[in-house]
Amino acid sequence: MNSISFDRGFFSVLAKKALEQDFEHVVMPRKGKETPEQEAEESAKTFVALRKKHSAVESNINELEHSGANRVPDKGLDRFKKYVALGVLAYNLKRLGKLVMEQGLLTTVTLPGKSSRAA
Repeated sequence: MNSISFDRGFFSVLAKKALEQDFEHVVMPRKGKETPEQEAEESAKTFVALRKKHSAVESNINELEHSGANRVPDKGLDRFKKYVALGVLAYNLKRLGKLVMEQGLLTTVTLPGKSSRAA
C-alpha cells in the first residue's frame, strides 16, 4: 500500500507526519478555510485522484452495510468472518442481478407443471 486516506475532520499534524513515514501519499483533508499551501496540496492531481477513490470506498462500505454486513450478532472471529463473507456474497448477487437485468439476459422458461416464469 502506498497511500492512505481519511474523511475530512480526522486531520492531525502529528498523525499526518507519522503516516508520511509509512505511506507515499497521505490524503488527510483539513476542515475550515484553506491556506495557500493547503489549497496547493489538495488541488494536486494525485491528491484529487486518491480523494475520489476514498469516496468510492465509502460508497462500497455503505453498500455492504445495506447487504447485511453492518451488524454481527454473534461473537468471535470465525463468526465475524462468516457474516462479512455473507454480506459480500449478498452484495455480489445484487450486482449480478442488476447486470443481468440491464443486459436483458432474462428469458422465459416453462417448468414442468408450472406456469411461465423468468429464470
